[in-house]
Amino acid sequence: MFASSRVFANPHICGIQLDVSAKEFAAGKLDTQPFYNTNISQGNFQEVYYSTGSARFSESGEDSENGMLYRQRVTIKFPSNDKYRSQRLEELRKIKFLSVKLSNELKLILGRNDFFQNTAPEINFSSTEKSTQVQFTTYSVFPIGFFENTAAYGFVYEIPISFLEPL
Repeated sequence: MFASSRVFANPHICGIQLDVSAKEFAAGKLDTQPFYNTNISQGNFQEVYYSTGSARFSESGEDSENGMLYRQRVTIKFPSNDKYRSQRLEELRKIKFLSVKLSNELKLILGRNDFFQNTAPEINFSSTEKSTQVQFTTYSVFPIGFFENTAAYGFVYEIPISFLEPL
């Protein structure tokens, strides 16, 4: 039983990447949370700048008539006074997935709210003359899983997805 296993890691966020074009699918390796973990196909994750120490991740769950509903949230902060501020905010509104790299070398993937993504993350921001805080929120039918790099196992990304893509 996994609930009784001790967890030894206490990681910190050490990187965040965003993607606007990826296709995701549930991981297929049976020894690594096959439904909860995520594989990415056709993605082009780009590093996002944020102020050191400002990135936060949280997750909460609430019972509903249809089962558990999980809310995952990532918050970042950066200076408001650069000449590309408006353009930066508009680019952030287009994201489909966030990858949160942890200091224990695992990556959280936000954006897959069901077997396939059917709703992009919600983006909210607030600014002062000094800083802008951006909050990415996703709602999901399962708790957050980790990114699995199928290339590390010798698979090409497109092969396992071919039978999973919706019509």
